Amino acid sequence: MSNLARTPESYAAWQRIKRSQALPHHEQPWVMLEKTSMELDLLGADMEESPTLEKIENFLKRGLELSEMTEQSLAQSFQSARDQELCKADIRAAKEVNRRLEAENLQLIEYVRKKAIVVAQKRALLERMQQQYAENERLIVSLGIPFRRDIYVESPLDVSSPFAPITV
Repeated sequence: MSNLARTPESYAAWQRIKRSQALPHHEQPWVMLEKTSMELDLLGADMEESPTLEKIENFLKRGLELSEMTEQSLAQSFQSARDQELCKADIRAAKEVNRRLEAENLQLIEYVRKKAIVVAQKRALLERMQQQYAENERLIVSLGIPFRRDIYVESPLDVSSPFAPITV
């Protein structure tokens, strides 16, 4: 995930998202808010039945905790939204890079195909020329034209070695 990050800020955003996704269910902010809210409801109901100073203080303390947790949760939600936007931008940029790389790869594949065709054509031409060379050699021998067979000739037609002996 974080390997898509283009900047240190977006890397940090990826890390925060990763950490928040790794939180156990009971530690998720919305679960904790819900639990505290239910506790506050129970305290309020208990306080209404028999109000005491201790119950009122407890109710107000839990209310303040709920308020602080709500504020923190809201801040985390805004941060999470900003992080997600940063990460979406990274993903869009990565997709664009992938599209360009794919287009470049397709061009390279087409180039290699064309070169393979050229190589095959040149190989066929080389084989024809080698056959013609052998036929010409046989023709020279059949016509009785003297030539030395033991000499080494540098032949562009011989692919095995640049200095191959002429054989008939």
